[in-house]
Amino acid sequence: MDNLYYLEGRVSIPTERKAEFNRNVLDILRACGIRKLKEIEIDGKSIIVVREPVENEEGMVAFDYSIFEGQRRQISFYDMNTCELHTEDRGYNEFGMVMNLIMTMQEAYSAEQCYLMREDRLCEVYGYALLIERTIGLKLTFPNRGNIWDMLLFFKKDSKYKAITYKEIWDKFPFGYGQINLKQFIGCILSEDTSAHRPEKCFEGGKSELKEASTIQRVYYAYEVFLRLLNEQGSEEIRCHLKTLLENNFAVREKLAGRDDDFGVLAEISLYELPVCVVAAFSWATGEEFWKTWFSLGVTGYKDIFTKAENKSDEVGNEEEGARILYKAFWRQNEDEFLEFWNEKELYLSDDMRDCLEEWKEAYAMAEAEEAESIQTEEYLAGILLEMAHLWKCRYVEEKTVREFLEHGNELSYKRALLILRKMMDQIIWYFPELTVGQIKEWVLQRWIDRWERIRISAYVSLLGNHKKRLEILGF
Repeated sequence: MDNLYYLEGRVSIPTERKAEFNRNVLDILRACGIRKLKEIEIDGKSIIVVREPVENEEGMVAFDYSIFEGQRRQISFYDMNTCELHTEDRGYNEFGMVMNLIMTMQEAYSAEQCYLMREDRLCEVYGYALLIERTIGLKLTFPNRGNIWDMLLFFKKDSKYKAITYKEIWDKFPFGYGQINLKQFIGCILSEDTSAHRPEKCFEGGKSELKEASTIQRVYYAYEVFLRLLNEQGSEEIRCHLKTLLENNFAVREKLAGRDDDFGVLAEISLYELPVCVVAAFSWATGEEFWKTWFSLGVTGYKDIFTKAENKSDEVGNEEEGARILYKAFWRQNEDEFLEFWNEKELYLSDDMRDCLEEWKEAYAMAEAEEAESIQTEEYLAGILLEMAHLWKCRYVEEKTVREFLEHGNELSYKRALLILRKMMDQIIWYFPELTVGQIKEWVLQRWIDRWERIRISAYVSLLGNHKKRLEILGF
């Protein structure tokens, strides 16, 4: 895979969620125009068409083309069995963006830690999550990003990512698509303090009252306990006790909290505060840098603490709730060329394209039946498709649309539709009566074709593949 964007960590989709995840991946591939090229024969000619990515007998989904990008790429694969993405030629345009959408979903679904990266830095996922939601209606959450201390520790373990800070993780958190673990966030802040963080009001109660104290009060109190212990005992004995404390579960720590000494106080604090907070207090007391202390202890640290219920918020920063934004993400001003996606949701069409729809409706109604009847559909369609690909440089046509027109090749309605397309493509020929059709196409047409004309041709063919809108506009 091109290494600008990648996932750091291991993708592990829970077994019970694999079917759901696979459906979402296929939905995003289809909705974002990712296709598989296929060669078929029409009228003895080799024609390239595209089809939607589908699973084969081995559970592999192959694709190598984006209708938005219009560029052929090396074949990529998505493995339905392992939920892994294999792509060597993703590029950095539309095709590559869709690969990022899949990796964003992998990060969100993964039971194990994995994160979308860009050039060895943590990548934003808010925009991708918003695009996924607006495109296929899937609202992601990112629990691994919400556990901000676990995430910071994940990166600090790798020398390549030691420069990543909790502030960077905070800045890249996709608010509206998950919730930050407040306890872990406070722990991250404390881990970066090089000296004791003194609260406005220090804790002055007994051990039994620590439950009602604030995090800052408890951690500063732990710092004072560590100072007292360091004055009385050797640091190695304290470190040994601390290591034991950090490695045990809630039940063991609760039992240790029954001790009537300072170690019992530290155990009591560990029932309410994460390991990062306890180690921060110890590093303040010793004057040692936090990460040196943490890694020297060689522990993963307990996860289970007593927490009060937190207020849940579903913060959403989306403008125009539900609006389509795919065309904006793909750097287009409108969705003129992609009428096959025009179903339940309206597309954003230019005034010129809306004028075209009216023109096509009128042209279809006025098409002469006798002229349309004379069409030999297979030969006619093969010529159109070859010119679209090689002369007009249009995107390849969907196989299902081609198959439909071949299957109904004797029906007048389908012949009328092809006649309109042919006349649209041949419009310039009438301006050069002194030249042959071949000369016009070779000498004039290739130089004359502009982007709008190419879009117009592709849009018309796209409309022909949309049964609902084709019926509304053309009547069949």
